[in-house]
Amino acid sequence: MKTANSLEIVGEIRPLEEADFTAAVALAAPLKSAAFNWEENSLRVQFRQLQSFGFFAPGEQLRAFVCLRKMGEVSELPVLATHRDFQGQKIMKTLLSYVFATHCKGQEIWLEVHEANLNARNLYKKMGFQECGRRAKYYRDGAAAILCTRSSD
Repeated sequence: MKTANSLEIVGEIRPLEEADFTAAVALAAPLKSAAFNWEENSLRVQFRQLQSFGFFAPGEQLRAFVCLRKMGEVSELPVLATHRDFQGQKIMKTLLSYVFATHCKGQEIWLEVHEANLNARNLYKKMGFQECGRRAKYYRDGAAAILCTRSSD
């Protein structure tokens, strides 16, 4: 358990539990688009198979979550989501910094992002990710997935 404190961000970061699944699905539902196409059943599989972490505002309100797949010396982040009303408030940056520092030490980290998701791409770039490839016509709208990687601190 970790508490995130800064001038702008107050909350708690902790592993997600089965009881948090409903809140995670509710957070993800309004994000559904060509760029974020996670159905409830697919999210349930991710939560059961992977390590998942959430950023909770005071009062246990889930604001963001990530799912982490560890594969030897590599970690992958297949699902990242921030509540629509709280995007751009450094919550995901805080959550990712925690996950990298506590669960990805010395590992390469992979993720992919919709090519039109410029806010996420900018965040990932600021966090040290480099674009390393593309999957053409990967998303339902025909857009490419941008593959990104970084080394953990």
